[in-house]
Amino acid sequence: MHLDDFALGDLRDLTDGMVLVAAAEDAGIFAALARGPRTPAEVAEDLGYDPRATRIVLQALSEVGFLEAVEERFAPTPRCLRELCDPDGEAYVGRGLPHWLRSVRATTQLGEVLRDGGPIETKAAARTPAQAARFTAAMAAAPAARVERIVDLCLERHPGARSVLDVGGGPGHMTRAFLRRGLRGTLLDTEDIIAHVVPAYGLDAVPGLTVVPRDFTRDTLPPGPFDVVLLSNVIHIYGEDAIRALFRASVRVLAPGGIVAVAEFFRGRSGRAAHLGLQMLLKSEQGDAHPEASVAAWLAEAGLAEIRVEELDPDRHLMIGRRA
Repeated sequence: MHLDDFALGDLRDLTDGMVLVAAAEDAGIFAALARGPRTPAEVAEDLGYDPRATRIVLQALSEVGFLEAVEERFAPTPRCLRELCDPDGEAYVGRGLPHWLRSVRATTQLGEVLRDGGPIETKAAARTPAQAARFTAAMAAAPAARVERIVDLCLERHPGARSVLDVGGGPGHMTRAFLRRGLRGTLLDTEDIIAHVVPAYGLDAVPGLTVVPRDFTRDTLPPGPFDVVLLSNVIHIYGEDAIRALFRASVRVLAPGGIVAVAEFFRGRSGRAAHLGLQMLLKSEQGDAHPEASVAAWLAEAGLAEIRVEELDPDRHLMIGRRA
């Protein structure tokens, strides 16, 4: 799909509507309406919002088709109920919207980045609790089918695998998928992320799971040895030097015959790689969507062989290399 397939006015209107829906999700509007029809005054009182502002937002959401207005009450449409009001449902997509909204805000500051050549803000030493919650919720929103395919492909390459190190695994959705297949799992992420995900996602009560708060850019990886080292949506945050160092570190903790699996948007494969590269320009010091050939060369340089790429979906792929 190309933007020039649409009239600019239509794109503007669609974007306005999508931003409104994402901002309403971030503000808790749909969660407040999940229990049934409510008046604007009731929603405002529940959430501590201004009544007039709440009424206007609910009317706008009704206009774009996500709420139904019956007399003075508003209720989610059937689609809204499925996709934005039921966090446990298979169709729920709300977790990723606040993170996407932050990306939209960042894109509006493109001129500043073009002038300065760097991200819109210098990365803080640690995320705030709200930032950690938003970031990990977006990770947890990954479709279950994609998560299971990553596990399937890893175990096809290494059927005898018994342990996995999930680097930058956030909420642990990938690690848990490996645990369900009988592997032992080690989840590694930074201290601020771990401080949020352990209570928020119940990781302290998962049998077979070890959680390690550590920054791989400064600290060594757990010694293992591991049969699988998973790097899912990790390397696009970093530049070449950091990635090559991470690949070398990953190989050092691999058992003989172990594999490193890199799930990413690869330039040369993904139609969304350029968009990801733009987001990394806005948000990171060195990040980018890296070319498939470069990533494969860095894995080989680190000591991996039999490097292959498999499709996860039309935009995402999994590159796997084996240690001899």
